[in-house]
Amino acid sequence: MIEITFDGVGAICGYLGAIWCILNLAWGLFRNDASRVLIYGIGTFAAIIVMLNVGGVLNSTTWGIFGCCVFGLHCLYAAATGEAAWKVVLYGILLTSSFLSVVGVF
Repeated sequence: MIEITFDGVGAICGYLGAIWCILNLAWGLFRNDASRVLIYGIGTFAAIIVMLNVGGVLNSTTWGIFGCCVFGLHCLYAAATGEAAWKVVLYGILLTSSFLSVVGVF
């Protein structure tokens, strides 16, 4: 059974990361982009594992860590490839809020 809980900003960032992975997976399938499908397929699989909460070992901190991973990799990729500055700032804000939630600020 899928566990849907609200445990703060980390959960919101985790859910945003999962939605982002699913939408990019669909976009990659639509555009026939194999590398995008592979990357976001792995991200979607990880999100599903976290949502299913297999064995009850995953908690709200896991969502925050998932958000940190998704948005951190996007921020790093956007900065390294020289994409628009607003993307780096947006991913940086989402990464920071996920990280602050994991360490207990929010």
